[in-house]
Amino acid sequence: MKRSLLLVSLLLLPSLAAVPVWAQDIPVKDDPLVRMPGSQPAPEGGVAMEAPGRCLNCHAGYNTEVEPGFNWKGSMMAQAARDFLFYACMTTAAQDSAYAIGRPNATDICLRCHFPKGWLEGRSDPTNAAAMTGADYDGVQCDFCHTSFDPFFEETYAGAREGNDWLGYWDETNASSTPSAPAATETYAEDQAQAQGVQLFNGDPFFEANLTPASYDEHASGQYFVSTGSQKRASFADAAARHQMLYSRHHKSKYFCATCHDVSNPILANHLLGTLYFHQGTIDLAIERYDMALAHAPGFVLCHYDLGVAWYHRGNMPEAIRSFRKCLEIDPHYNAAHYRLALSLFHVGRLGSALEHFEEAAALTPEYMMANYHMGVIHERRNETEEAARSFQRSIDEAVGEVSSIYHLAIIRQAEGNLEEAEELLDRTREFAQANDIAANTTGRRQ
Repeated sequence: MKRSLLLVSLLLLPSLAAVPVWAQDIPVKDDPLVRMPGSQPAPEGGVAMEAPGRCLNCHAGYNTEVEPGFNWKGSMMAQAARDFLFYACMTTAAQDSAYAIGRPNATDICLRCHFPKGWLEGRSDPTNAAAMTGADYDGVQCDFCHTSFDPFFEETYAGAREGNDWLGYWDETNASSTPSAPAATETYAEDQAQAQGVQLFNGDPFFEANLTPASYDEHASGQYFVSTGSQKRASFADAAARHQMLYSRHHKSKYFCATCHDVSNPILANHLLGTLYFHQGTIDLAIERYDMALAHAPGFVLCHYDLGVAWYHRGNMPEAIRSFRKCLEIDPHYNAAHYRLALSLFHVGRLGSALEHFEEAAALTPEYMMANYHMGVIHERRNETEEAARSFQRSIDEAVGEVSSIYHLAIIRQAEGNLEEAEELLDRTREFAQANDIAANTTGRRQ
C-alpha cells in the first residue's frame, strides 16, 4: 500500500516529476513487449501535433451550446491526462507489469491514448508520465483525432470492411455541391501517400499494395496511424474552414473509436486467454497461449505457474515439474508453486524431493493443511510412523474437518496398539462423513 501511495504522489507532484519512479531495465523504445504497429514516437516518427489552442481560435468562443471547443473542454477526452482515476489505474498497471515482466513498461500503452501528443513527440519514457509537459495534458485533443487515418483504407474504400451501402450505412447522399464520393477518393489518394512512410520494425514497408500484413486485422489498444500532413480529417464532405480538409469515412466508423476504446494489454493478453481456455476445459489451447505469453515475457512468474497447472491437468508431470521449477527460480517463496511441484513429484514417485517442497509450502504458509497431509502420506509410505503421525496431527489441528488426515492417524494409532484413540478418531471420520451426507441431501432438497 505504501508503494502505491508513493507512486501516486510522484506522479501527481510536479516538483518531483523529474524523479523516475521505476528503474528502467529496458528503454521503452527498445522494449519488444510494448512496440506496436502504427505511427511511432519521435525521433523515428515524424508527427508533430498542434496544441488545441490553435483550433479553439475558430472552433470556440461563439456559442457554448453547440461549439466543439467548449464542449470538448469539459469532456473525458480533454481530461484524459488529468483524471486522477487514470493515475490510480496506471499505478496498478505499472505494478502488474513489474510483477509480470520485471519492469513497468506496459504503462507506455496507457500513455499512447491518454497523452497522444506527448507520446507521438517522444515523451513517454519514463512511463509514469513524468516527462509529459504543457499541452500534452490536454489529453485526446483536436489535432490527434483529426489527423488520424485508417490503416485499412483500401478495404474501407472498396466497401469490403464495413460494407458498400454508401447511402444507408455511410449516409452519403452525394446530393450537395461537394459530394462525398469524390471527396472519399481524394482522401484515399492521401491515405496511399501516408502509407508509404509506415515501416515494420525491421525497416521493411508495412503496407504492400495498400494492404496491411496478412496477420494484422485490427488496430486497437492505441495502435493509431497519424498523418504527417496538415489536412484535418472529419466526417463531412461539405464543411468549410480556413485549413485544408479531407472527408473521412474512418471518422464515421466504429473502428475509429476502437483505436483507443478496445483495450487489451498485449503483455498480458495471451496469459488471460490461456486462463479462459483452461477454465473452459480446452487445456491444449491454454498451454499454447501460456507458451506464447512466456515467449515474450520469460520472467512472468504467474504464467509459469499457470502453465504448470495446465500440464498437471494434462497429465504431463515432467512438463509440469519443469514449469513449477522455473516459477520457483524466479520467486523462491511462491508457496503454491512449491505445493504444486511437490504434487507433481509425488505422482512420479520422487518422494524425497516431493517431501522437501511440501515442507517448504507448509513453512511459507503454516495453515497449508494439504501440504501436511501429503507429508504424512510420504512418511507413512517410508515407514516413518512418528513423522507421519505428527504431519497428520498438524493437518488436523489446522483444519478440524480434514477427514483424510484423521483417518490416516487412526490407522497409525491402531497399528501402535492405541485402540481407544484409534476408535475415537474413526468415530470422528464417521461423524464428518455423516454430516457431509446430510449437507448434500439438504442441498439436493433445496434445489
